[in-house]
Amino acid sequence: MNDPTNQIEEESRIRSAAYNLTETSGVGMLVFDCDGTILPYVEKVHALCVAKVIKEASERAGIGYTKIIFNELWQQELGKGIQHFFEKYAENLGGKENKLFMAEIGTVANAERLYEDTYIDFAQQSENSRFFRMRNGLLDVFAAAAKAKVPMAVLSNANERVLRQSLRTGLDLAGQGDVDLKDIFAAVVGKDMVKKDGNQAKPHPSSILSVKSRVEEVTGAPVSLPNSIFFGDTLADYNAAKNAGTGRVIACDNTLEESEGMSGPDQDGFVVVGQHHNLCEALALYQTYPTQRHHDPYLKPPTNQ
Repeated sequence: MNDPTNQIEEESRIRSAAYNLTETSGVGMLVFDCDGTILPYVEKVHALCVAKVIKEASERAGIGYTKIIFNELWQQELGKGIQHFFEKYAENLGGKENKLFMAEIGTVANAERLYEDTYIDFAQQSENSRFFRMRNGLLDVFAAAAKAKVPMAVLSNANERVLRQSLRTGLDLAGQGDVDLKDIFAAVVGKDMVKKDGNQAKPHPSSILSVKSRVEEVTGAPVSLPNSIFFGDTLADYNAAKNAGTGRVIACDNTLEESEGMSGPDQDGFVVVGQHHNLCEALALYQTYPTQRHHDPYLKPPTNQ
């Protein structure tokens, strides 16, 4: 049975956050990165699934696979895309092993599809649910945005089908299994969709413009980027947001200790939160911004990122 006191406190947080969104976002939108932001523990899954594809292909091709070499290359090429990683891994093999490996996986595009299939299967297994826990307070933020009629979107450098599976698994785990993604987000935008729009993935600012145009198409209303808030966890996120002219950024620093508090907003509109902080409460920090104005599009990452 729900504790009435906790329910009242939750409703109060949602009302407060809804008010803050109305005051700080205006005709803007909320844009969320997925991996490391909505789902702070999921990033390891991508490495696990790519490694599985490579290990199985190597075994079929009769060539060696070393986890240490994979991990070193993964860290070196992190954030540059799955196809890029497969290319680099194949190059790293060299000579005869390279030809045997490529003959087994076909093309790097095919290898990416194998990875996506592996990822989706992994995400659907209940024993892997620990990787898909959603960030603290996020459902309250969703409720507050709905109450304030502020549109929301997700922008990821993962392709659409992987992104949608991640979100679906996270929502199911959070008890939102009967809620459709389109009932929460005006747009769910993967890297492949950004490219279809003729734009470039994060950190390029045109990725934000893909989201903006898709949200405007769904809502039928213009979106103000200076009045918008971006939630991200990497420099690629911050650079995409700041260079597109997004007015505020909630930086999810997943390295913060539980003893460290939220900070900001600084003069450039950055609020920094950790995994343990409540995102709904983080929105209230924007009320403390001294001029109560929306920010110019000249942002920089916080110094501790």
